[in-house]
Amino acid sequence: MVDFEISANLAGNAGIHFFDPTKLKGDINPYRIWGKYSTDQFELRVGLQKSILEQP
Repeated sequence: MVDFEISANLAGNAGIHFFDPTKLKGDINPYRIWGKYSTDQFELRVGLQKSILEQP
């Protein structure tokens, strides 16, 4: 069995003005990826997670 997960922060906006081109802007920031491969007698897990530390 193969299992995986990807988590991300998504943000975007759109500017619509009559008689002007539509402006679209977006941002995707992945912060966690992990996967698992398993059989009846074996399991392998790998993963990465971004940590954010804020200083006062």
